Amino acid sequence: YSNNPADCLMDYLRNPRYGKGLNDNRIDFKAFQIARAICDTNKNFSSPLSSAHFLDCNTHIDVEETMFENTKKILQTCRGFLPYTNGKYQLKIEAGETTPENLLTITDEMIIGSISVSSEEKNAKYNEAHMTFSNEEKEYESDTAIYKADGSTINGVATNDHLSTDGEPLILKMAAPGITRRERALQYAEYMVERSRKQLQVSFTATTEAQNLVAGDLVMVVHRYEHIDKATGTAKYDFLFNNVSNSEATSYTNPKKIFRVISQKLNYDGTVDLVLLEHQNSIYDV
Repeated sequence: YSNNPADCLMDYLRNPRYGKGLNDNRIDFKAFQIARAICDTNKNFSSPLSSAHFLDCNTHIDVEETMFENTKKILQTCRGFLPYTNGKYQLKIEAGETTPENLLTITDEMIIGSISVSSEEKNAKYNEAHMTFSNEEKEYESDTAIYKADGSTINGVATNDHLSTDGEPLILKMAAPGITRRERALQYAEYMVERSRKQLQVSFTATTEAQNLVAGDLVMVVHRYEHIDKATGTAKYDFLFNNVSNSEATSYTNPKKIFRVISQKLNYDGTVDLVLLEHQNSIYDV
C-alpha cells in the first residue's frame, strides 16, 4: 500500500482491470522515481501533524468517470504534469528547485524573433483562499480551511499583507482532493494564493536546443534590453530576465527568474514554440 501520488498514478496507468493498462515500455520509470522522491520529502507542517511527507494522495476515483478525469484528479493531489514524449509518459511535480544552475538557460542567441510578455490579471489573482477538504479528524466530513493574506498570523507565522495592496478581498474557493488534514489544506491554500500572484507569462520561439523540453520542466531565460555589444553598463536593469545561481535558490529578486514550461510545440523547421510561466521557489515552502 502507498499513498504516494506517483505510486497511485503509476498503478492507475498500468493496471489492466480498473486503469489504463499501459505496457511498461510506455512509462518513463526514472521520471516517476524522481517524482516519488519529491512527494516523500519530509516537511515540517504545523502541530499536530508536524513532520510529514510533502505530498500524499488520500482520495478515491470513480471507475464510471473517464480515465482522463481520474488522471487529472490524481495529478491535482501532487501538482503534477503528465507529458508524453518519445512514446512514454513522464510525471513532473511542481516543486521548488534547489540547483537552478542545472537547468537549461535560454539566452538571446537561442531566441528567434520577439518575446511576448504578459502579467497576471486581477480576476485570476487572490488574497484569500477557501479550501474544501475531507477532514479525517471529523470522520472525513467536508470541512473548509481558510487562508487570508492580510498580515494576520496563522499557526504562529505572519502572512503576507496582499489585502492592503489589492484594496478588496479577492477570494478563491476550490476543493482539494487528496487532502485530509487541515494543516495540509492551509498550506495548499497559501500556495494557491501566492502562486496566483506570480503569473508572469512569457512566450517565444527557440532554436533546436529547446527540443528536449517538456511541459513541467523548469528553465531560465537571459534576455537583455540591449544587445550585449551595445549595453551601457552592468546594472541589473540592463536585463529583462537573468539567471539564478545555486546560492540564490531560496531567495532571488528581479530580474532573476525561473520559469516553468507550460507548453512546447515542435515546428517543421526544428524550432520550438514555448510558453513559460513564472516560478518562485518560496511558494513551495511549508
